[in-house]
Amino acid sequence: MKKQFLLRGSEEKFRSLIENMGEGVGFLNPDETFDFANPSAEKIFGVGKGGLKGLCLHEFLLDETIDVIKKETKKRSEGMNSTYELEIFLKDGSKKDILVTATPSFENNRFTGTFGIFLDITERKQMEQALRENETKLRNAYRYARSLLEASLDPLVTINVDGQITDVNLATENATGLSRDKLVGTDFSDYFTDQDKAKSGYQKVFEQGYVIDYPLTIRHSSNKLMDVLYNASVFKDEQGKILGVFAAARDITAYKKAQETISMLAHVARSIKECVCITDMTDNIIFVNSAFLKTYQYEEHELLGRPISIVRSPNNPPALVEQIFPATLAGGWQGELLNIKKDRSEFPVYVSSSSLRDENGRLLALIGVAMDITERKLAEAEINLKNQELVKLNAEKDKFFSVIAHDLRSPFLGFLGLTRMMAEDLPALGPDDIQRIAVSMSDSANKLFNLLENLLEWSHLQRGLMQFNPESFLLLKGVVPVIELVREAADIKGIKIDHDVPKDLRVMADVKMFEGVMRNLVFNAVKFTPKGGNITIAARAVPGHSVEISVMDTGIGMSPQMVDDLFRLDVQTNRQGTEGEPSSGLGLILCRDFVEKHGGQIWVKSEEGKGSVFYFNFPGIL
Repeated sequence: MKKQFLLRGSEEKFRSLIENMGEGVGFLNPDETFDFANPSAEKIFGVGKGGLKGLCLHEFLLDETIDVIKKETKKRSEGMNSTYELEIFLKDGSKKDILVTATPSFENNRFTGTFGIFLDITERKQMEQALRENETKLRNAYRYARSLLEASLDPLVTINVDGQITDVNLATENATGLSRDKLVGTDFSDYFTDQDKAKSGYQKVFEQGYVIDYPLTIRHSSNKLMDVLYNASVFKDEQGKILGVFAAARDITAYKKAQETISMLAHVARSIKECVCITDMTDNIIFVNSAFLKTYQYEEHELLGRPISIVRSPNNPPALVEQIFPATLAGGWQGELLNIKKDRSEFPVYVSSSSLRDENGRLLALIGVAMDITERKLAEAEINLKNQELVKLNAEKDKFFSVIAHDLRSPFLGFLGLTRMMAEDLPALGPDDIQRIAVSMSDSANKLFNLLENLLEWSHLQRGLMQFNPESFLLLKGVVPVIELVREAADIKGIKIDHDVPKDLRVMADVKMFEGVMRNLVFNAVKFTPKGGNITIAARAVPGHSVEISVMDTGIGMSPQMVDDLFRLDVQTNRQGTEGEPSSGLGLILCRDFVEKHGGQIWVKSEEGKGSVFYFNFPGIL
């Protein structure tokens, strides 16, 4: 993988190390376009943040130099490293001299690009020129260099051709625990744990003119160790004679400790079943365990170096996503998120994130542990569904008991009173009295019958015992018998019933259920319409092979709240009719269930004092 060079064989990568390097670092594709560049590289090439990505190195070169670069690229494609100097031309018209160290990258024996380290040697070249031109300029340059030496936080030394230290800065004194006076004139290799390795590196400087990122360990006078990477180059006099070596070290002790810590965490993370992901300070992935790869369906090389947002769903609330990073830095974050797999399928996870810091509190990495909670969410949804069903069943039970306890009991009490009156007072009753009692008993019996009919039908429907046999029939033939059934009740109140149903309009419905819907709606219209009112039954074909049927009355109407609660079992909406007629509210529930059984809908429009219109639809037949 391309960016595995950034950790030089280490299992994890720390982009922050590269971002803070003084040397320019970049990765170039085989066509010499930049795929990655750190801030130092962007500064060298005179572009802003992210400005090198996608640019070709050739854009900064003269034509004759491009041919040279192409030859170097060919060498790297064959597996050879290369080091060379370049004169580059910036967008603002200025030019720079840079030293390039190029290392090829391969995946599966395929050349994938070049890892390059760029040193701006413009100043060094100018200084060499100045040395050749004027000894005074050399002294001034030395004084300037001396001030830079002292200002640097990295150990800097100059060494003569015999390997003796000729000058050091304050950072070197701190790294060794010795003063400048004690260091100058001594062999430079005396202050490293591996003196032979130090001398070997020094010899390489003379052989090739420089060394880059040469690893050594400085031993402090107190035996405390400091791991460093050295960059060194020779300096010459006006005639080109080598006078010595200038070397700069970069402390990587904290970095090595971080590597060891992350390696230990990675070893532990591989054996756990939760998904573990470690990112650098810019939220780019540097480690994932096998559980993460299995869950998200990625190969490791497809994730390393990519931003963590690659697995985060865009459907997460932005406010939630924005709080994760600062919360993680502040002490940790936990919560639910929507993530996406490689196939872009979405799934819920529970995430716990925290930051990894060194002993000085410096941020090293961000660690996230995720758990797929799809099954838990499904279980919660199932529980919620069961709870809703339980609420509905309890409401139905309460409605059933209410009807039995109140609505069914009241008519029976009236009926029983009339029969007791006839049994006890029959000899004293005249024909008119008997006629009046008989009419009352007939009315009570009809009400009881209708109520029992609704109860029986609703009970059968809820238990799945009612047969559903839809058939095609003329709608008018289903409407007329219902009108005749309620004619007597309507005539008593002087209510006129009209219909506007096309003779040839057909529906596909269960005849018994259809009659149940019509009977309840028309009886209700009569019940809640004052004397002298009107009821109209209408029907029409609507787009989508459906028939819309309506029952309109000029009755007392309903409030918006009552309309909203009308088809709910858990809310009592029953009320007496205009002549004190009882109402259980069960008939409308039965209408709703019958209509929905056919795949239709039932709804109502009503205004208090102006009447109501009930609509429902059934499948139609053309």
